[in-house]
Amino acid sequence: MSARNERARAAQFLAQIAKSPNRTIDWYLSNKHLTAFESELLHGVLRHYFMLSQRVNVLLEKPLREKDLDVFHLMLVGAYQLDKLRIPAHAAVDESVQAVMSLRKPWAKGLINAVMRKLANREPIVATEQSFEAPQWLGESVFEQFSNGLEILNSLTQRPPMCLRVNSMKGTPEQYTAKLDADCQPLWHPETLLLHAPVPQLHLPGYAEGLVSVQDAAGQWAAHLLDVPLGGTFLDACAAPGGKLFHVLEQHPSARATAVEISERRATVLDEQALRLGHNQRFTLHIGDATSQSWWDGALFDAILLDAPCTGTGTLRRNPDIKLHRSHEDIAQLTSLQSQLLANLWPMLKAGGSLLYCTCSILRQENDDIIELFLKDADDAQLVPLHLPTGQPTRHGWQLLPTDLRTDGFYYAKLVKAQPENHGP
Repeated sequence: MSARNERARAAQFLAQIAKSPNRTIDWYLSNKHLTAFESELLHGVLRHYFMLSQRVNVLLEKPLREKDLDVFHLMLVGAYQLDKLRIPAHAAVDESVQAVMSLRKPWAKGLINAVMRKLANREPIVATEQSFEAPQWLGESVFEQFSNGLEILNSLTQRPPMCLRVNSMKGTPEQYTAKLDADCQPLWHPETLLLHAPVPQLHLPGYAEGLVSVQDAAGQWAAHLLDVPLGGTFLDACAAPGGKLFHVLEQHPSARATAVEISERRATVLDEQALRLGHNQRFTLHIGDATSQSWWDGALFDAILLDAPCTGTGTLRRNPDIKLHRSHEDIAQLTSLQSQLLANLWPMLKAGGSLLYCTCSILRQENDDIIELFLKDADDAQLVPLHLPTGQPTRHGWQLLPTDLRTDGFYYAKLVKAQPENHGP
């Protein structure tokens, strides 16, 4: 496929992402067989979407029609190449102009040529506190909640780290590292390997055989913070795609696991990963709603993992389409769901057992505020202090931040159910 067609396809996909919350980068990666260059363009433009849009819009005499959003996004693709990629200006301009022919809109050649030539003479983008790469509602929340708000917002425009989790049921980290033709280093846990440069997932040695998984280092803390006794039971309440569930099973081979997932599509992905990793006979899966108890047989769990649905704001550099699809109004809906999940799952925990609450959000409303609200009603819930080697403590838990370029933004809080008081005979 020629470079100009890749640019045109990327522009078409970006226009569809901008219009529909059902179209995400992951959807295109799974369904459209993106080339490496198309993936680079999609991720890069979306990470810098607001700045690039601002640059292009000021050069347009009037906004383009909705049916011509692909032309607008072709300009964003060109602007991204000029500003962020090592592509000569004349090549970026010429290929962007020629790519419009693949969109079957030759009338736009002159417009794109004029805009691109003006963009080629602009200074590189520099974010300021008045001009940052996030929707206004998110930027205001981050500045209000963090003293280093601009640093956090800027970190979300960087390329994400790539971390691996070695499947300890199928080999040691040393054995896998010997197979891996890439520079890496252990990170906090023996099975956690940080790659110095990303590698396509399917090119990882032993991936198809289940020797390894791709999982962010922040999420890998869940298996180490969850207290599962020898031969004990645990519940993963929002389980798909299964990374944390399988990591716990690898760390606790004698554990008996129950997984709940509301989405049949995501549950299918979980089953596929379980088969690849060799865990398909090691847990019971219920396709159901974790805010309900209809799937529960009444048996109490030693430990519960609640990786709650959230805005995903800690993963914007990995999933930059979130910034176009999420809104401030989503927070109220999600926080209501998070509180319902906690309240519904708590009765399923044994006395003395622990519940680990986590999100991939950096927003206090979804993290500390949820735990604080829960503690007001749960007299038998006690906080367990956490201390991780990166991030920062919060009132009730621990916040990992994307300013540490080894991890996504992530939050953990750990609760133990108090033993009932023994008042004697």
